[in-house]
Amino acid sequence: MFEVQVIVTLFFTFQPMGILSILQEQCMFPKATNETFKAMLMENHLGKSKAFGKPKPVKGAKYEAHFELYHYAGTVGYNIEGWLFKNKDPLNESVAALLGQSKEPLVASFFPPAEGTISSMFVFRVHVFFIFR
Repeated sequence: MFEVQVIVTLFFTFQPMGILSILQEQCMFPKATNETFKAMLMENHLGKSKAFGKPKPVKGAKYEAHFELYHYAGTVGYNIEGWLFKNKDPLNESVAALLGQSKEPLVASFFPPAEGTISSMFVFRVHVFFIFR
């Protein structure tokens, strides 16, 4: 039986850097590209996680998979085109302040009062293209 925790850890951990941590780091560098992002993913996870792999090229596929995850749904390919661009949006300070005042404790916990400015925060809207085989 496959453990979902392996995939959750792969995406959300900070040490070693998970996929979203690598995305956040790459978004902070103006010269980061899809290739540098892909290289960081491979460097941090290829051969180190049983759930992460390098895809084989598929003829006629609509999107090229840049990495694969192996989990309960089978092998899922991910295309990283546009991830950096879509995730460099700075979070508007007034929106963050409003969300921080939410009466819903979970929402408010994601937006604590800012120390100085929050313009360095990023909204991570991962737009993933799945390639199912």
